[in-house]
Amino acid sequence: NKELCIPESKIILSATPNDQALAALRAVIDLKGRFHTSEIVLGHTDQALCSYLTSVFEEAGLKIHNSSGDALSNNRAVQLLSKIAKYLTSRRMQDFTELMRFPEVETVLRVAIEAQGNIEVPSIIDSLDRFQIEHLQAHTFNTPAASGRRERLVSEAINQFDQILKPLRSGKRALHAWLTEVEKLFDLFYPKIKS
Repeated sequence: NKELCIPESKIILSATPNDQALAALRAVIDLKGRFHTSEIVLGHTDQALCSYLTSVFEEAGLKIHNSSGDALSNNRAVQLLSKIAKYLTSRRMQDFTELMRFPEVETVLRVAIEAQGNIEVPSIIDSLDRFQIEHLQAHTFNTPAASGRRERLVSEAINQFDQILKPLRSGKRALHAWLTEVEKLFDLFYPKIKS
């Protein structure tokens, strides 16, 4: 641990978050271009200050990067997990369709369906959209006969996805058991992310 020696003349007190952001901007301006903006770090102890910093710096024509990153809810894998939870709860066709809009889900299902070898798999989402337009508006979803190629593909996609999600359907479990199943799911949909 090393102590930072900061002269008192360099310490600036500001009352409001906007005043703090303006003081930070003045401090950067006082550097007179000796450092590239990517070499400057602004530390703060209050996350609420970030919006003020961003606003003040953008008005000055400077873009800043928030080191805390994006909200976890903006992460694609978390969004997928949220959609899966919604589908598991509702079992609605609309929720299944939203899942198919994740290319990684469609890819996994296409591979699983093609491995069975009995259905040609062009685009699951295109087939699903056409199927909804042609059939679901006039019929219920759980019709026993799936006669056409498109209907068979949609039915098989739903069956395959249900098989993939089967471990998540059981009732209460310890948290570590859920995490193991979620990790398997992520490994399936995001195989390149393994650490």
